[in-house]
Amino acid sequence: MAPVDCQPGGCWRSLGDTQGNGPLRATRSPLRPQGYRRAVRDRLIWFFGPSAAGKSTLIESVAATPSHPLRASLDLGVTVKVCRESLEIYDRDALAGMLEAHDTSNEVLLVKGQTTDITYRSLPQRLTDIWEQSTVFVWADLTVLEVRRAEREALYTLAGNIEAADYWRQHSCRRELYEYQIPLVKSLTLPITCVRTQGGTFDIGRCPPNML
Repeated sequence: MAPVDCQPGGCWRSLGDTQGNGPLRATRSPLRPQGYRRAVRDRLIWFFGPSAAGKSTLIESVAATPSHPLRASLDLGVTVKVCRESLEIYDRDALAGMLEAHDTSNEVLLVKGQTTDITYRSLPQRLTDIWEQSTVFVWADLTVLEVRRAEREALYTLAGNIEAADYWRQHSCRRELYEYQIPLVKSLTLPITCVRTQGGTFDIGRCPPNML
């Protein structure tokens, strides 16, 4: 079993290269006393929404633009950090371990969420005592989503990735938005800020029907 690594902020079991060739990676939540609750929690903002809605684009834009209107809407201030792991890796269990092992550092973390984070991992629910959480629901009109779906289908077809092309060919934008994304995000009962993306613009505060 991996050793327990104790730091001023708590203890957790870690797994990694102990010879100094790479960082250790937390694989489970901190070993805190029962009933422990952090007095001051950092902010974690989930970006949920249907496929091809522009979640990654919006996250990068918010992080790179101090004057971005969503920063003012969410009262983010100047220091904003992007959770690169949520954008670039598919190992959501590793991401869960990292977020659970977090110790306070006075930061606002922007995280791209997936529906499996809610359904299979109950990750937002598990982070209640560690992070102050809220959600940004990124969406687009169905006509826009359908255009983006067709573009992805064509891209994968051209690349010869038949499996991915078939996925996008059969994908229902309406079903994903109204039967999966909206009900799941609402079930979290976290504060929600809606952002509609269209033509390179962000319509903050505009929610899809049945969202609120």
